[in-house]
Amino acid sequence: MSSLPPGGMREIIPHTRRERVANYGNSVDVLSAGRVVVFDHTGERGSSLLLTVECVKFYIPPGGPFADFRPYVHVEWGHGGASAYTDLDVTYRQRFPVCASSLKVQAYIASLPLPSSPATAGIAVPLGALARFRAFIAEGTDALPLFATRWVSQLGVSSGVVSAKQARLAKARVCAIPAAGQYFQVFDQPTAPVLNQVPFDVVAVDTAGNALLDVGQTRGFVNGLAWGMSSTPFAFTASGTDVGAFFELEQ
Repeated sequence: MSSLPPGGMREIIPHTRRERVANYGNSVDVLSAGRVVVFDHTGERGSSLLLTVECVKFYIPPGGPFADFRPYVHVEWGHGGASAYTDLDVTYRQRFPVCASSLKVQAYIASLPLPSSPATAGIAVPLGALARFRAFIAEGTDALPLFATRWVSQLGVSSGVVSAKQARLAKARVCAIPAAGQYFQVFDQPTAPVLNQVPFDVVAVDTAGNALLDVGQTRGFVNGLAWGMSSTPFAFTASGTDVGAFFELEQ
């Protein structure tokens, strides 16, 4: 007969100990237009990793120049001889899951144009600007289905280009002065639409002047993402109606 421990039950699942666990944290300050390495992690084998980044302090000196300055990180991840990269807006906090053996992260202050203000594109981050980042990576993922996104706003125009390269759209909405026969169209191209071009998707503007395109888990645009307000639903006919258009793009 086998002997049992007190209580009559025996543990049949043995304890194991992991030899290597990726679990790193760091805090860095970024000044003006500089870039600072947060992580440069390389492991022997690929695994599920969750990157969490938080901006705990963000300061832009008053008095200009004026642009949409934001805390960003450049992320590169890969396995073997291949890798991918993206840039993430980490305003407040951002989580980014990857499955890879290498993960490199740089922190910086991005200078983006203000909505419908092309003259603010490319403005340098001013001297004295400061962003403080806290970040960590750990093995595994959590159960939250959030994916990293950024918003693009274009105001007071009737058509435009959101991205001149590949993009994934999560959501788009339009706010217009109510009028009959208005259609919000999106196109898979890097230039604004012209007469009779066929849209990639279309939503009718409702009687309150609103249109919402919610594609769920994102929709891919291969050549670029453009949009326009049309007076016909299935081919573009410029209506000339100026609107506010807002786009949520996966990063």
